[in-house]
Amino acid sequence: MAGTEQIPISRRISLDEIDGRISDAKDGTKKGSRTAERLTFIRMRYRGFSVESAADALGINTQSGYNWQKLWNEGGPDALIPGFSGGRQSKMTEEQKERLRMEIQKEPLTTQEVRGFIMGRFHITYSEKQVHVILTKMGLRHAKPYQKDYQQPADAEERLKKRSPMLWMT
Repeated sequence: MAGTEQIPISRRISLDEIDGRISDAKDGTKKGSRTAERLTFIRMRYRGFSVESAADALGINTQSGYNWQKLWNEGGPDALIPGFSGGRQSKMTEEQKERLRMEIQKEPLTTQEVRGFIMGRFHITYSEKQVHVILTKMGLRHAKPYQKDYQQPADAEERLKKRSPMLWMT
């Protein structure tokens, strides 16, 4: 029995409904684009494509196509929506982040100084890159201090040289 389809696609909704769901899923988010891709695969299966040819046309692995079809057959359109869990929890609590923000508001710190503060105060080790990411997500900006400030210190020129460290500010 060469060439016969072994696992048929269950026709849960009409082709027009699939088209509508595809256009709704294209909302610019990662989750939406993945859902649209999966629904496009199902649309191709409705149109008579084999799992292999539909997967090849979309540039996905054939096994992924079989997995998507199985999800569709068992749970329908909602089963194709990817379930992102939101990523790993931060090592720092919201309270710790707020205390860090207050410390930076008192006195601007360099990335290295913030990293040392986190290690000393909270006993949490982060790389400098991760500290940068955390501070950026907190809405802090990275800038040289005293750029055009009437209160600039006497050694402002030395501090503003290219090799001087950047400070985190609110």
